[in-house]
Amino acid sequence: ILPDYLRLPFLTGGKKALYIGGLFLILSCISALHFKKNRLIPIFIGLFGFAFFLALPGSFLYYLMHKLPVFDLFRYPSRWFFNGIWILAVLGAIGFDVLREPISDRRSRYFMLLCGSGIIVLTGFVFACTFFGEWFWEPIKQVGTWLFTYTIYSPETFPKGIEHYEGALRRGVDAWRTVATLGSMPFAIPFITLLLSWCAVSLRVFQKISWKQFQISGAVLLTATFIGIFVARWPDT
Repeated sequence: ILPDYLRLPFLTGGKKALYIGGLFLILSCISALHFKKNRLIPIFIGLFGFAFFLALPGSFLYYLMHKLPVFDLFRYPSRWFFNGIWILAVLGAIGFDVLREPISDRRSRYFMLLCGSGIIVLTGFVFACTFFGEWFWEPIKQVGTWLFTYTIYSPETFPKGIEHYEGALRRGVDAWRTVATLGSMPFAIPFITLLLSWCAVSLRVFQKISWKQFQISGAVLLTATFIGIFVARWPDT
């Protein structure tokens, strides 16, 4: 959903993945919903599932693959997901082609509405990180530390004192406020392109724009995403 360079607190574990942008991510899901229209879609879905489970830490599938010649030279399971991201890009291209003809099935419309609900929640979170101060976040920190202390923490499970983890939780919330803000161009660019991608696909799914208009929108979004991410990432390269 977002580029790996953002180093999202509590989520980024030092494992890097490729980034295909919000448009192709949504379109890959659209293609999966229409797997009967193209016999290649189930094959690519199966390959994506294979790459996904192969990349999971402690995966039994990776353990089996690591016993085979040549494959035993691959040291990091997470790198198998590079193949999975490439497969997602292929599914996204197929999904783009699926929308060539107007679609009227309820699954696609329900899916876009579900994505819209998630985007509304994400937008509210980003808005809070950008504009709300400590008056809003301090109660959230207190609730979070209280839930951790009384529902998750136990001396047998966590080797350090409770103060250490409470401090880490508070620092994590502050780090999210620093990263997920519209004042940061490296975050704002992929976030805004995600919103615009959802809008473009939704307009096509609900038949509010023509195929030609969707083609132009997709080309502009892909070009803007590539240039924007390149510009945002360039200072750190």
